[in-house]
Amino acid sequence: SLPIILALSAVFLGAESLAQLLALCLPHYLVGMAVYILVMYIGFLLCGNVISLDQVGWQLRWISYVNPWLRGQRAAITLDFTGSTFGGFGSHGELCSPPPAPCFGKSGEDVLDSLKVLMSSFGSEHDPAEDISLVLCVALVLKLMQALYSCIRHKQ
Repeated sequence: SLPIILALSAVFLGAESLAQLLALCLPHYLVGMAVYILVMYIGFLLCGNVISLDQVGWQLRWISYVNPWLRGQRAAITLDFTGSTFGGFGSHGELCSPPPAPCFGKSGEDVLDSLKVLMSSFGSEHDPAEDISLVLCVALVLKLMQALYSCIRHKQ
């Protein structure tokens, strides 16, 4: 759907903005590639589906507040599950297979809340518009930093 495409496009805009900023600021393209891979790797690790953010210490948890991967992925997942209904659950979960078969819930909101038990960054209480807005703000800040660095560099 269009909102999911918007969420993922915002993530890619942020990644592209970071790549352009690093290419401008670093002296050699190989250094820029290495730094970009490092930043993307850290962002991927802290996006909520590899490591639950409850398991991350406060020293690194601040990254999750501005991580475009986390925010964009969470917005896309929330948009995808909200309003959905799933079969094979029954009225009170009686049709679920016994564990370890996954049975997360009948509605999309129930599934998101069940995912929150495993991955703390997901849940039905998150606002996708807020997540997408934050990703676009991060991309804008990176573009402004790029423009500022270009102006300073050309004046020298």
